[in-house]
Amino acid sequence: MFSYRNLKEALYVMHVLLGVSLIIAAVVLFNTTASATEPICYTLPAIVLVIVGVGCVFFGVETYLLRDDPDIWR
Repeated sequence: MFSYRNLKEALYVMHVLLGVSLIIAAVVLFNTTASATEPICYTLPAIVLVIVGVGCVFFGVETYLLRDDPDIWR
């Protein structure tokens, strides 16, 4: 049904989508700090989500750029 290469290509697309969703969640958390009584409780998780989200996006884009490398796709 799906080849191994197609599943790996879907994996880097999913990494990018996961990273973008984590960055969107971080923006929502940053926006809630204005009305929060304890803004540090929203700021720290938002920072962590941004770091992880950027890492996921970077991994997905890097894998896409290296898609013709035989070591990755064997």
